[in-house]
Amino acid sequence: IVFSRAVQPAIRRAGEDAMRGLLSQELGFHLGSNTGATTRIVDRGLRGIQSVLSRIVLQLMPQALELALVASLIASTASLTLAGLTIATVTLYASFTIWAVRRRLVYLERMNSADNQAMSRMLEGLLGVETVTSYNRQEWEVSRYEKQLSLYQQASLKSQESLALLNWGQTAIECTGGAIMLFTTASLFLSSQITLGRLVMLNMLLANLLQPLDHLGANYMQLRGGLLDSRGLLSLMGRRPALEDAPDAKPLQFEGGKIEFRDVHFGYPA
Repeated sequence: IVFSRAVQPAIRRAGEDAMRGLLSQELGFHLGSNTGATTRIVDRGLRGIQSVLSRIVLQLMPQALELALVASLIASTASLTLAGLTIATVTLYASFTIWAVRRRLVYLERMNSADNQAMSRMLEGLLGVETVTSYNRQEWEVSRYEKQLSLYQQASLKSQESLALLNWGQTAIECTGGAIMLFTTASLFLSSQITLGRLVMLNMLLANLLQPLDHLGANYMQLRGGLLDSRGLLSLMGRRPALEDAPDAKPLQFEGGKIEFRDVHFGYPA
């Protein structure tokens, strides 16, 4: 609740600034841009800002704090070797996740581009349906729309393949690292370096530490996806219009006046 109350006004302000920035652009910008793609960029950007803030504050920061606390507790109660294994496992897991997610973001960018173009093709066809029908160009518009859907499908399949690779690698690292750490704690117990109660405590700490790692890939992927989605919105908000008032421009002083039409006629020729 506290997070929502703090974030929602910021997202509303970002949407307000985006709308104000778009309306302040010159006419040439609107004539040369795709309305459908622009609306998708704004909508996706606002959702991306919310995703970025929620993942950083509610997911990634607590996980980093938990890792630091668990590693320091293991180092003080068990051994530096086990603490080093814990940090190494999490670091390797995070490094592989970052590499795989960055590889997948290439396909996500292609998906976003194809989605924007598909929406633009649909809006152009529907808004100009009279012209399309008059020139018998229905199949041409459908083929343009289908082409963008095909590009989106190809990028989506590649994205799913990279996601499968990400899940497989994460599972392998987590299982291998967890087995090594459990073997190390058992060796410490057998060598009488730790008690049975401390062994149980360490196993519970390691299990609780590894469990949130399953969501690290999803959190980081959504974080990067949110940054990718918000990039287009921030680019629109940062664009300066070609025509704008001078910094020292003064308000218009209206001192009265009128507009009068004389001898204005309209009619159809006979």
